[in-house]
Amino acid sequence: ATCSSPGTTHASLGVPSGYWRASNLTAVLYRCDSASGACLGSEGNPTSSSRRLDAAGDGATAAEPPGYCKPGHSGPLCELCIEEEHYLNDGECEVCPAVRWRVIIGLVVGASLGIALLAVAYGVLSSARQQGRSGRPGCMSRMRTWAFAVARAGIVVKLKVAISFYQVMSVFGTVYGIEVDPEFAHLFDWFAFTNFNVLRLIIPSDCLSTLKHHMLISALWPFGATLLAAIALVVYEILVISTKTLIDARRPPSDSSPSSVAPPNAASMSVTVRRITRRCLRFIIFILFLMLPSVSRSIFVARQCEAFKYDDADDQWISFLVADPSMHCNVGPGWDNDSRSLDTTFWAFFALWPCAIPLIFLGLTVLVRQQRMKNKRAFLSKGCHFLWNGYRVAFTFWEVVDLWRKIFLTALVLFIDPEEGSNRFLRLIAATMVSALYLAALGLAQPYQSYSDFVVAMLSSLLLTCGFALSTVVKLCEKGRWAESCEAFTMLKDSYDASVLTVILSLTMVIFALIVVVFTLANAAKARTIRLAATGRQLVLDLPRSSQFHLMVSHTWSTGQDAAHTLVRQLQLLLPGVLIWLDVDNLENVGRLEDSIASAAVVV
Repeated sequence: ATCSSPGTTHASLGVPSGYWRASNLTAVLYRCDSASGACLGSEGNPTSSSRRLDAAGDGATAAEPPGYCKPGHSGPLCELCIEEEHYLNDGECEVCPAVRWRVIIGLVVGASLGIALLAVAYGVLSSARQQGRSGRPGCMSRMRTWAFAVARAGIVVKLKVAISFYQVMSVFGTVYGIEVDPEFAHLFDWFAFTNFNVLRLIIPSDCLSTLKHHMLISALWPFGATLLAAIALVVYEILVISTKTLIDARRPPSDSSPSSVAPPNAASMSVTVRRITRRCLRFIIFILFLMLPSVSRSIFVARQCEAFKYDDADDQWISFLVADPSMHCNVGPGWDNDSRSLDTTFWAFFALWPCAIPLIFLGLTVLVRQQRMKNKRAFLSKGCHFLWNGYRVAFTFWEVVDLWRKIFLTALVLFIDPEEGSNRFLRLIAATMVSALYLAALGLAQPYQSYSDFVVAMLSSLLLTCGFALSTVVKLCEKGRWAESCEAFTMLKDSYDASVLTVILSLTMVIFALIVVVFTLANAAKARTIRLAATGRQLVLDLPRSSQFHLMVSHTWSTGQDAAHTLVRQLQLLLPGVLIWLDVDNLENVGRLEDSIASAAVVV
């Protein structure tokens, strides 16, 4: 047979505009980003480049595809810029900005905002202390009132659940290859803000010299942020101490006392150092909690590849790194596995972020659990309050369980079929199973103290499980792949209908979370509490290090038991978080009654 007519061989096969193929040894075509228009197909006028094959050549030993891209573009799906110091932005190759200037501007703006916040804190603190001295409720008192209402309503716990939900939703496109209808794509772009990837706002990843540098910066910059935060907290504490000393020094002699103006001694300095250290620990845990999923996923840029059919006769595939299409992920005729050069960096940061940091959190929560079981509010339990806040004592470690679930869904799942995982269903199936198992474990364990927190967490897990299940429908209905099977299997016409269902799930979480937050915050603000008559502030329930209870109510068992129990229950209702020793709750051995008395800060 003679196959010399156009279109009868792989080499002479025409490639329409908007499509791309890896070589002229395959008949498999791949759809490009239609918005960019970078794929001209065989009808275009490709330019010669060392990164391309000769379009007329055989292509049997070359590592690069034929020239189906418009000038300035190359690589798989024409998503690589040929010229140096250029990066891909909305399908177009643009000149990289001055990275140094961006870094300088970012540091200047950040430092300016930090100084401004410190100045505001200084003014608020000074004003609050002056108004507090005169007996009038100042702005600091109002801030404390709202802070107490927020803490009582459990807003922080609900925000953690919502942030975790949208951190997982934001990777549906990059990790699972979900392409929602273009009309809804911009809505999912907002979810990326929950990843707190500030690095992208300063430096485009394509503008860094190498992918290894990108991994180094992504994995190390959160530690720099925590260091700056620690410095800011130290400066803030210095301002607080200076303001207090200045105000006490200016008081009239009549209402001054020698103890109020005495210079700080070693004991007071030790207390100040412990307070600063505790606040720094809280902020470090908070930063690591927010950054852990995004940094873990950024490490996997060394493993996230995309494969394309290269030779139909030999069933040869060619694979590229998604983050840097100039690097290959496999070995073939004419190319080597360039991604191996990133193995050392990848495994080092993999051991640090997805493994070591959650294990450190687990160790901290185990120690805090022992302190909580003994009703001790020690230094470690206060510093790690963000990790165990909202959970029952038996499930103090549950935040670590949720972190590992989130890390698996956003990063570890990339181990599944690294080359074709985003184009297939296996990752979605694994994510659906993990989400369903976590939902069942959450329902059985019920680790939250507040029922409203438990409801929000259950709804978040349920919507996430449904989101993964619906994503299989969205993938099945993507154009150009299994579109013919979409209506036959799902009774949906195209990806638009499936995308509508996914958007409804996302908005449901937003609306329900807002309703719960507003409702609980309103109830907490109106709740009856015990306040100081002089300032109108809620009581600060600090517990001495040597005590396990704030209060012990002593009574005569024969005549005062009912009255004592009523008093304790009312105090527990009006002072959430107060620890009161009561015989019916805490008495285990009458012979150790003196030890119980010694464990209480106050005995009534």
